[in-house]
Amino acid sequence: MDDIEIRIVGQDHQPHEYEGLIFNMSAEDIPIRLAREVLRVGSMDLWQYQAFVHHEHPSMGSRDALIEEPRLVAEWTEMLSTKFPNHRFVISVLPCDRMTWYQVTSNSPTEDDVEFEEYSPPFSVSINDMRALFEKADGDKAKMAELHREDFKKRTPRCGSEGACENCRATEGFTEPRLADGHRGIRLMTCRACGAEMIHSTKTIRFLVGRNSEDASASE
Repeated sequence: MDDIEIRIVGQDHQPHEYEGLIFNMSAEDIPIRLAREVLRVGSMDLWQYQAFVHHEHPSMGSRDALIEEPRLVAEWTEMLSTKFPNHRFVISVLPCDRMTWYQVTSNSPTEDDVEFEEYSPPFSVSINDMRALFEKADGDKAKMAELHREDFKKRTPRCGSEGACENCRATEGFTEPRLADGHRGIRLMTCRACGAEMIHSTKTIRFLVGRNSEDASASE
């Protein structure tokens, strides 16, 4: 009950256009933010900056991704195609981790990744454990980050695609991975011992949105 749950929905996205550039911030803030980032980084690709600014985490390491991610794709598709009908966008989904959107440019990724990669679920961190780390760091953000990295390494990862059932801890007897219904970026497997269904592997998928666009990434 005391585990930290990270849940972010996409309702706060109200993007604006500035000289053909579209960001989820007010029109007044766009040139200021861009200038700051150019000074900080030196140079950048438009799509990479937009992807960073617009990313969200609708489902962190959970089967909620099967519901939340397609729902957010639909919300963003409606928002972008309605508000900016003469522009083209990519909605990119790294399942069970993060989602983002960016404008189509000459070098921006627009197609699904080819290969699936085995899914490693994140561990849960209790509020009490996090409080202990904060106290040990004594308010120092850099020290807190380092302590958190050390704590991460010490913990035993939750089992999943590594070879054990998260429910009954069986280490063998799983079905062959199959594509999840309604989500082409997630493959599921079932434990034959207890019937629990879990995520086996994931891959980044991308949706084209906007002017004369088709879902070119629908390579199921």
